[in-house]
Amino acid sequence: MAKTTAQGCTDYVPPAGRLAVVDQDGATWVSHPLCGQALFALDRLGDLAPQQPEWKNTEPFIRKCRRKSNTV
Repeated sequence: MAKTTAQGCTDYVPPAGRLAVVDQDGATWVSHPLCGQALFALDRLGDLAPQQPEWKNTEPFIRKCRRKSNTV
């Protein structure tokens, strides 16, 4: 982070170009990677399910395959 916030550094990012995502206690989301990883994995299950017909009868995939929406 020091490289992106130090003016004159080759990796410097001006304040208007910076983005941080925090939760209710002010911790950044990257300090809680499981949430992002879990959402990514669940999203990929939906993408891969049509290529894996056996998942329709296999837990834990069966629930995701039955779900029509993109909710977790």
